Amino acid sequence: MNIIDSANLTNLKKLWRLYGATTLYRDDMFTLNAVRHWPHRHWLDSSASALTEELFEKEHHEKLLTLIQKISHNAIFALWQTAGKSNIHQAIKSHLLSNGWQKSFKQTAMYLPLNHQHLLPESPTLTLTPVRSRKQVEEWCHIGSAAFNYHIDINAILPLLSNNQVVMYLASTGSVNVGASMLLHSETCSGVHQMGVLPTHQGKGYAKAIMVALINQCITLNIKHLVLQASQAGLPLYKKLGFIEQFTIENFQFFDIDNDTTRINNKCP
Repeated sequence: MNIIDSANLTNLKKLWRLYGATTLYRDDMFTLNAVRHWPHRHWLDSSASALTEELFEKEHHEKLLTLIQKISHNAIFALWQTAGKSNIHQAIKSHLLSNGWQKSFKQTAMYLPLNHQHLLPESPTLTLTPVRSRKQVEEWCHIGSAAFNYHIDINAILPLLSNNQVVMYLASTGSVNVGASMLLHSETCSGVHQMGVLPTHQGKGYAKAIMVALINQCITLNIKHLVLQASQAGLPLYKKLGFIEQFTIENFQFFDIDNDTTRINNKCP
């Protein structure tokens, strides 16, 4: 995995840890991490330097499958392929699919090299206001929940107010809040997360205006790269803005055969 791909994943996993992710299991080869509440993300890390494909097949295949069986059925299991680990990726995916899990949605990791020249905000002109209070967090969660059609847990968001590497924004036109977003700054890049527009204001160019404003913020801060994980719906916009595709993140949810439904519908980052 190259440097910018690794930076994107590091930023995303940093966000999950800020949301409250903990380590459920660790040995010399695998680490299982989980956010046990919203956004319910679970993921596996492996030792890239020590775990070769040959060693995996010989010693760790069954251990990994046993570990996956312990994952909560309320989880959203995020899976991406690491360079040189295709059989490990396929083993995890095959086991999930044959044991009641289904691919729920996918995201495309993307990055934008910043040329340090300000972009001009396009009409309609928006104002980005940093979130500083609980009342603003409540509004931020309300907008995000409506935009993505799932409930954002305010208890996962409130601790971010005191983190100086996180900036949440309310996007407004006039006195009306129409969107929300977040920047998470890390050592080698900044990540855009939870960028959404209220359903009543979608299709009016606000998403693009928010992204342009966020890009300008990062240019001002002399940030070299901006990263994100795009949904299928957001992919065309990000491509138009110059973002470059990196790799795919597949997200799996357990399918309850008895109820003919998945336990959770939650497509957040």
